[in-house]
Amino acid sequence: AEEVRRPGAGGREVQDPEGGHQLPDERSGGDPRRGSDPGGVPDDQDGIQAGQEGHQGRAEGRRRSRRRGAGKEDQPADQIGRRSEMAIPVLVMGKSGSGKSASLRNFGPEEVCVINVLGKPFPFRSKLEKVFKTDDYATVMKALAQAVNKGAKAIVIDDAGYLITNEFMRGHAAQGQGNAIFGFYNKLADEFWNLIEFIKKLPDDVVIYVMMHEEQSDFGTIKPKTIGKILDEKVSVEGMFTIVLRSEKDGDRHVFRTKTTGLDVTKTPIGMFEAEEIDNDLQMVDKTIRDYYGIKEKKTAKKAEKEATA
Repeated sequence: AEEVRRPGAGGREVQDPEGGHQLPDERSGGDPRRGSDPGGVPDDQDGIQAGQEGHQGRAEGRRRSRRRGAGKEDQPADQIGRRSEMAIPVLVMGKSGSGKSASLRNFGPEEVCVINVLGKPFPFRSKLEKVFKTDDYATVMKALAQAVNKGAKAIVIDDAGYLITNEFMRGHAAQGQGNAIFGFYNKLADEFWNLIEFIKKLPDDVVIYVMMHEEQSDFGTIKPKTIGKILDEKVSVEGMFTIVLRSEKDGDRHVFRTKTTGLDVTKTPIGMFEAEEIDNDLQMVDKTIRDYYGIKEKKTAKKAEKEATA
């Protein structure tokens, strides 16, 4: 199998490592973790290699990330509001029942692609057509690549935190103690970090919404819920996102908070949202983000070919 090519700017296609097999959607009847892909989920040697090159590759990735972040404090005023040539990951966190999944309700059937980690039904009458079920990291990245190749511009991973939880629950009892359990927690952190890095390398007209539950840290801060200390202390998941929305219930309304209360990690770019609370309408949020950054749709080669032959 061929290695996935990390996508870049300009609407270039992401290569599908399995040659374009259709991934399972909400109508498929296979194992929701592995799906019913006829080609199977690629293994460590043959599958999606992006973000799985081992400790040396991860260390180099971190060094590149630090170099990219250097000097941002001295950014000229005329550069504010511009962004680097990468996809935009958006973190949406909140308690169960706060309206995270319900925020998808106003998207049209083909306007958004959803990776449904737990395979749960939506909390509204859904007409969404692009829905994949999986909690396997390799399949998630494959689904992202295929969705982008087919022209998806808004993609939701709901609930991404269960990628960590399910991996933990499947493996923690067999790890024993000492170095084995330490390596297990390293793997949990590596896989999630690699997924976010993979997301950022998708084309720059794509917005990826990563939904997670929230929890209170030992210091009283409301943050995305993770497992183990590495993601909290060494990575800080929210630090990998420029936009962090917090989903809350305010009386009878479900809202997104756009600014921090001082006790949570909510944040949005200056001037993107004027109100501190907005309706939990992810379609509206998607439009606002694209307007703010001036994102124009870039056609994939497949879409351009389809329009040329229409």
